[in-house]
Amino acid sequence: MKMSPQHNQAVQQMQPGVITAEGFLGTDKRPLADIIQADEEQAARLDIEWEQLAALLRKFYKAGIQALGGTIEFLGKWNVKVDEARGLLPCPFKDGLFHKHTILVTHKPSGQQLLFSELSLHLLEKHHFLQGKGSTFRLELSELKTVLDL
Repeated sequence: MKMSPQHNQAVQQMQPGVITAEGFLGTDKRPLADIIQADEEQAARLDIEWEQLAALLRKFYKAGIQALGGTIEFLGKWNVKVDEARGLLPCPFKDGLFHKHTILVTHKPSGQQLLFSELSLHLLEKHHFLQGKGSTFRLELSELKTVLDL
């Protein structure tokens, strides 16, 4: 997939030390457009719809915010905890600022966990970018499918 000027600018912002200490690409050496395309293809194979996935993650986030730093049970199957650090993070695509919230979702039946941030949710929802392999906040579609019972 060809890199657009927007992708090239975003890659510069995703480098370690620009927005976050570790950056957004982890150990992934693929071009940004290829990372996004591969994840879109895998989502199609796994029958995951981006809008449905984003809406569910947003529900976890909103439920966790209500717990004010504590853990809350969500729909009987998950525990959700939102941690907050002060400040905001800009999107590397330059389309918003996001709270430094981390959301930990634990699937109670399996004990499997999922960690994402408000920015991760935005990147998934608006850009279909799940971050590069090896990134702390990389969202693996196969794990999402399992942990979220999709």
